[in-house]
Amino acid sequence: MRAIYDQTVQLKILLDHYDRTNREKMIEEIKKLLNARQAQLALLSGKRSDEDKAWGEKITALNQKIDVALENIKQDIVKDMHHLNKTKKVIKKYRNPYQGPTKDGMFLDKKE
Repeated sequence: MRAIYDQTVQLKILLDHYDRTNREKMIEEIKKLLNARQAQLALLSGKRSDEDKAWGEKITALNQKIDVALENIKQDIVKDMHHLNKTKKVIKKYRNPYQGPTKDGMFLDKKE
């Protein structure tokens, strides 16, 4: 349980120092830590001692903070995706202004 706790603390520290400029690198590090922690969790036996229960409570408390941080990162990514899609639409509209409906309802015949 101590190894899982240590990995959870490392994950929390990494999330506390999250930087948008190195987002891809940070996400890769987060994935590595989550996968390593998941492998450790799979090795746990069914019976728990009082010490393991105490470690489990500490891990659960950290997990709640980690979940909030991961949700914030997810929202940040979603916001960037919406911004990118909006930018694409604006660029498309700029490059071809007569495509689609006009604001004033005027019809432009494409044939001359």
